[in-house]
Amino acid sequence: MAELHHAQPFLLVALGLYLGFGLLGSLITRPVVRGTEGWSPGARHRTLLAFGALPALLAGLSTLAVLLPSVLAGLWPHLDHCLVHRGHVHLCLHHPFGPAGGWSSWILAAGLAWLLAVVGIELEGWGSARRWLATIRATGHWDPKLSAWVLPVAQPLCLTLGALRPVLVLSRGFLESASPAELRVALSHERAHVLRRDGLINFLARLLTLSLLPRSRRRLLSALELAGERSCDEAAAAAVGDRLQVAEALLAMETRLSGAPTPEPFAVGLGPSSVPERIEALLRPPSTRDPSWAWALVFLAAAAICLYDFQGVHHRLESILSLAFP
Repeated sequence: MAELHHAQPFLLVALGLYLGFGLLGSLITRPVVRGTEGWSPGARHRTLLAFGALPALLAGLSTLAVLLPSVLAGLWPHLDHCLVHRGHVHLCLHHPFGPAGGWSSWILAAGLAWLLAVVGIELEGWGSARRWLATIRATGHWDPKLSAWVLPVAQPLCLTLGALRPVLVLSRGFLESASPAELRVALSHERAHVLRRDGLINFLARLLTLSLLPRSRRRLLSALELAGERSCDEAAAAAVGDRLQVAEALLAMETRLSGAPTPEPFAVGLGPSSVPERIEALLRPPSTRDPSWAWALVFLAAAAICLYDFQGVHHRLESILSLAFP
């Protein structure tokens, strides 16, 4: 119990940083999404995924910076700076005083309960995907020529399902209705999803973006999904050697696949997600813009500054806490 009491201020700081960085991220989500529209789909996908992960990563780095003085003081006692903080809220693992107990405990409990609840809601999809896979293996058969599971159902179905070991799932109805050219495009597109592990990536993105405001989160996840689908469209175009053929296949299968159920969050399919935007992109020359390295440098610089100036980060957060806990 004493350890929990000592850790409570740090947990409160970590939660506050996570939500605070999420709010800041929400304020710039729209310009980030719009500013990356002209990039290559792969570069845009990497950048949007990294942007969605920023609140958690920056909160983790800032919390580490807050912990470092206590860790270093435990190794070298002469670095202990707590005597400087008489009458001032400070964050120390060895002899804490400040925001522990009282109403801060209720804030921390409410925040952690919210976080566990929303993570639990997202994890419900795991059970749904497992039930789908069990049904597929029980009712379908493996086709080695297609490298896919084939279900004996009339409804057109074409998707990739699974997280760590995704599999391609087709229905008899889809195979009977698709032309040879459409089937080739569909297989190339779905194999790209398998190689990219898009089902797992989309699920992780949903977890990483929980601190964003709902509207900003929906905008970011929608743009991330579109970038992933366009990346697979480009892979299919490279495989068949004809961008127009991929666009025609998307248009032909948009209505056909519109009613197909998908088990969130580990399923990704050929359509009908954002088909007009994807067709428009396929009718243009492929974009090769990739400024994602600049974003990587910005994040590395922020991380380096945060850890290099850990004493400054530590003291600034203590000053903020002193306003709430005088």
